[in-house]
Amino acid sequence: MSTPHIETLKALWDAESSHIGLIATRTAMLRGVQTARSHQNEANSSLAPISSKLAEQHGHAKALQRRLDQYTRTVKTTRDLIDSGRAPDFQMAVRQLQQCEQIVDELETELLELFESIEASEASLNTAQQCASEAGEARKRAEQRASDQMTPLSTQLDAASEQISLRRQDVPLDLLEWYDRLRADERVPISEIREQACSACRIQPPNQMLREIRNGKRVHRCRNCSRFLWIRND
Repeated sequence: MSTPHIETLKALWDAESSHIGLIATRTAMLRGVQTARSHQNEANSSLAPISSKLAEQHGHAKALQRRLDQYTRTVKTTRDLIDSGRAPDFQMAVRQLQQCEQIVDELETELLELFESIEASEASLNTAQQCASEAGEARKRAEQRASDQMTPLSTQLDAASEQISLRRQDVPLDLLEWYDRLRADERVPISEIREQACSACRIQPPNQMLREIRNGKRVHRCRNCSRFLWIRND
């Protein structure tokens, strides 16, 4: 059996563990919201350069199309002059026709390649927009979960804090001082005796200490790790 003080220390540690777990849950929840917002911001920020590139490509395509239309008209006009025999200088007109036809071929090739690039950019933009939309929905879900859970979490945290305050009042000051020292080192302050040894450091206490812990006569701490020791009742 355990002493009343050990039982109080165990209850205090249970309350603090619950409080720690609740804080961790709240922290993870808020971190999830922040992560979701960051992902949405990243997704949204990826849209601008793609949109800018696409706008530039469309502008270039319009300029190429204007040049193509201009040279196509020149080709038609020159060919009409040659075919009708109205060209002032036949040889010059033939050379001009050949040059313009070559430019038309080059512009058509460049324009086709640009259209393929525009198609790829539009696919990238659609994908980025879909990612941004999904990131926005994920952010909304994370924020809704946080909103739904924050009130009950706060209530549970208040209850755990109240339990901690009540339990601390029941612990003698000398034991509480040592308990707080262990907690300041971020150590679990209480350890169960298992297989005749401290479950935290695996050091076996003297037999007399084990008997006194088992009989609930005194509060003992592990001589190696300084944790309060207790034995589960059979």
